[in-house]
Amino acid sequence: MLRLSLTDFLCDFVSVRVHACGLYRGITASGKSESSKLLVAQILRLSARSKRENKLAEQVKALSTVLDSFGNAKTLLSPNASRHGRYVELHFNDRGRICAAKALTYALDKSRLNRLSTEERTFHVFYQLLAGCTSDERDRLNLEDMSDYALLASSGCYRLPGGPFSDDAAAMTELRVAMRTLGFKAKHVAS
Repeated sequence: MLRLSLTDFLCDFVSVRVHACGLYRGITASGKSESSKLLVAQILRLSARSKRENKLAEQVKALSTVLDSFGNAKTLLSPNASRHGRYVELHFNDRGRICAAKALTYALDKSRLNRLSTEERTFHVFYQLLAGCTSDERDRLNLEDMSDYALLASSGCYRLPGGPFSDDAAAMTELRVAMRTLGFKAKHVAS
């Protein structure tokens, strides 16, 4: 049985800088986004050894949380459907260690901002904010109940079905942590 380390594998293909790229295609709700997250998490686990590399790996994972909140929504087929395209590029040094990353998003489904089908939701971040804001934030931002917002009320769906992504308040806490990990200042998180 042939066993190669990630470093050996990567260095066999490119000597100085390596770009990890995966293209996922498939029908809606087939698991493309989750598969890519698992692949990236495994590559990051294998390629981060130093404190700086581990920090970068955590930032790449945090980016996914932010993009999911602002770009995913509940559809009839999936409670966590990506409503945008995402291209993530990981850069490695000649020893196979993570040294940089780049992410590009494209094709955001903006129609979710003006109309919804029955039993669908707009982007998760709206529900997360309303479910996970503090009483001070609720007062400062003059936030109301979800049913008081025409867009959110138009579909009649305020909660996700039970499962790993069903707690909007917990997701808001994760979003705040992810933003801090990415270096967002408090004033930017608040805005």
